[in-house]
Amino acid sequence: MIVHRRIGVGVLALAFLVSGCYGPFRLTRKLHQWNGRVGDKWANEVVFIVLVWVPVYGLATLGDGLVFNSIEFWTGKNPIDSAKADSSNTRTKWIAHGEEKAKLTHLASSSGERFMIEQYKSGKKAESLRIQRVGNNTLAMNERGDVLFTAESSPDGSVVVKDADGKPMAYRSAQKD
Repeated sequence: MIVHRRIGVGVLALAFLVSGCYGPFRLTRKLHQWNGRVGDKWANEVVFIVLVWVPVYGLATLGDGLVFNSIEFWTGKNPIDSAKADSSNTRTKWIAHGEEKAKLTHLASSSGERFMIEQYKSGKKAESLRIQRVGNNTLAMNERGDVLFTAESSPDGSVVVKDADGKPMAYRSAQKD
């Protein structure tokens, strides 16, 4: 009987500690957003099924529900929310020519630098290009995260530009002309 009371008191204490911390589930949302950029709809579905089966989604939701959302409820800050910390390192410029405009955004964060180019025609967003450095490669991706081309730097300073399938398109030697 005493054991049941202790368990009951423990459950009530836990309920009190995590009460009201429904929260934004940032870890689960980031996992879901990443999953949506893996590839086409079939690749996204396969990765989703694996992540549910393994149970990565379940652990992310549990971590959000018990830890990260509770921290945000009590402190006002969510450890998963890094976008606010990186926002001060963002620069934006606009270029306009007639009805066409381009928004150039440079994002610098602890994870590296990214450039976004968003094209607008007649006030409506038309296309986007994201350029990001990953190791010795510079990736150019569309809005969905599909790689359009890469530029690979070699230790000697030469650069090879490859299409989305990895086929070389251009080469620039390290020698200065």
